[in-house]
Amino acid sequence: MDPITITSDEPAPEIEQAVRGFLRGYPGTWRLDIKQRLAGGWWSVKVTTEGYQNILLIRPDERTPNGIVRQLREALRGPQPSSPSWDGTERRSRPRS
Repeated sequence: MDPITITSDEPAPEIEQAVRGFLRGYPGTWRLDIKQRLAGGWWSVKVTTEGYQNILLIRPDERTPNGIVRQLREALRGPQPSSPSWDGTERRSRPRS
């Protein structure tokens, strides 16, 4: 059984191929549900796997294989830290004793 299932309102083989190629690098069983008939030409992509679910809204100018893969990459990267991680440098006027 294929670990990646993609359903959509209208077939989009080039997008499905790009998404499958991208998700093969991630473990687990993936399901994408692409809704292509939203107002204003937007799409929604519901992404689910074990312990993860997200809905991506795709602008009309990003409804390409590269655009959708870029959105998936950003979503799967997770939230970015709001402050840079500590580099080990002591920033006090006097170091701790």
